[in-house]
Parts: sequence; C-alpha cells; structure tokens
Amino acid sequence: MPLAVGYLRVSTDRQPLGIEAQRRAVDAFAQQYGYDLIAGRYFEEVESGSRDDRPQLARALDVCRAYGATLIVARLDRLSRDAAFILTLRKEDIAIRFVDLPQADEFTVAILAVVAEHERRLISQRTKAALAVRKAQGAKLGGDRGGIPSDDARARSAASRRRRAAERARIALGQVDGWESMPPAAIADRLNGLGVPTASGRGWWTAEKARAAMRLFAK
Repeated sequence: MPLAVGYLRVSTDRQPLGIEAQRRAVDAFAQQYGYDLIAGRYFEEVESGSRDDRPQLARALDVCRAYGATLIVARLDRLSRDAAFILTLRKEDIAIRFVDLPQADEFTVAILAVVAEHERRLISQRTKAALAVRKAQGAKLGGDRGGIPSDDARARSAASRRRRAAERARIALGQVDGWESMPPAAIADRLNGLGVPTASGRGWWTAEKARAAMRLFAK
C-alpha cells in the first residue's frame, strides 16, 4: 500500500470547519485510492496560500521525501496559488494528488495551476480598471477622511467601506461563471483566491462577510 501524508490549509484561524472538511476529504480519498496515511499524519497550517515559506508544508514535504510518500491535498489552491511553486515541487519529483482532481496527471495539474494564476491576474486587473472607471464617472467609492471622526462619521465611513468592498466583490465575481448559485463560503473562498480586499483591507473574506456583500448587491 503506497504511503501518503495529508496537508490541510486555511487562510485564517476563524475557519476551523475548513480544516475539518479538508481532513474528511483527504481521508476519504486515501481510503478510496488505497493510500496509507503515515501514522494517520496530517500537517495543518493557518497561512495565506500566496506564501511559500510555510513551516508545516515544509515538514510535510520532508516526510514525503524521506518515505517516498505522496502528498494529498483537498484542492489545488490549498497547496499554493503560485504556479511556479507547484512546478518547482514537480521538478523535485514529489508525487501530489488533489481530491478535487482525482484523475489529473502532473501535466494537467501544471496547466491548471498556470491557467488559474493567469485568470486571477486578469480578474484583478479588470477589477481595478472597472473601479477606476466608476470613480471617474463620479461614483463615491471611499469614506470621509477628514479630522477626528464622530461616531456618526465612523459609522458612515464603515458603511462606505463595506459598500466599496461589495462593489469590488461584485466586479470580480462578474468574471466567475455561476457565482450566483455558490454558497457564501464558496464565494468567500473564491474572493480570497482572487485577492479581492475586504472592507477593512485586512484579513480574509468569510462566509458572513460574503453574505453581507451579497445583501448589498441586491440594494
């Protein structure tokens, strides 16, 4: 029975269910395809997929090298959002299987990684261009920046930031086929993958934030 280790990643520690969902998916995949998870070993990480210097991923890869094991990941974007990084791993001859791409060979995975990265860059450029056009047309995309704000001013500013974030999300999602039928958690994951800033400009999209943005879409 071939050996394997599971790698699980979420972008924020406020997504514990994401880890558990990935664990179940990797477990089921290993059983279905006859992999023996080394001592039931999983490497868990709370870190951005844009970062390649992840200690738990490094440990998982070390185990793969030492035992000739396969790395099993729930989805391609849980491993990395950087095509060059994935291609580098392939050059090291580390076997990687993705639960959502069970029949994909190494060549197919490499192509999908390059296409996904290219798509993210295009959508990011289109989003920035669309926002620039709306700003030039007089749309108010930002909040009040003057003086020490009152409670009312802070509330208005926060509402403005939420509207602006919702507008960015709407423009970005306009490039994604079928997003209207996606659940909020999937929309949040897609927005994170596309690098769309939240209202605060920090942190990550969650299902709750995506749901709130969708409510603003309807207004």
